[in-house]
Amino acid sequence: MITALDRLHDSDALDDWLTIAQPGEWCVYHVGHLAPDRAKNHDLDMLAKAMLSAAGWHLYRPRPSKADDKKDLEPRYVRSGAPTVALVQRRCKRGFEYLGVRL
Repeated sequence: MITALDRLHDSDALDDWLTIAQPGEWCVYHVGHLAPDRAKNHDLDMLAKAMLSAAGWHLYRPRPSKADDKKDLEPRYVRSGAPTVALVQRRCKRGFEYLGVRL
C-alpha cells in the first residue's frame, strides 16, 4: 500500500530518500502522465531529471563541429555510471505511477 511517506515532491526529498532507503524499498515520484505534467511543473521536471540521474542516465549534449550533421546534435540521455535506482512505470486509475526502486 502506498502511503504519503512514499511520495517524493522535489529533488531534495529524493536526496534524503536515497540516503535512508534500503535496497528493495521504493517510492512514488509522480502519478499521472509524466511528460506533459513535467512541461508545466518546474519542480517535477527537476525531480524527473534527478531520478534519471540516479538511475544512471545522463543528458549528453554533443559539441557542434563544421562536419557534423544537425540531426546528430540533438541532446539525448545516455547510460553512464552505476545506477542507484531502478525506474518503474505502472498503470493506475489516474494514468500511471512512476516509481523508483532503491538498488
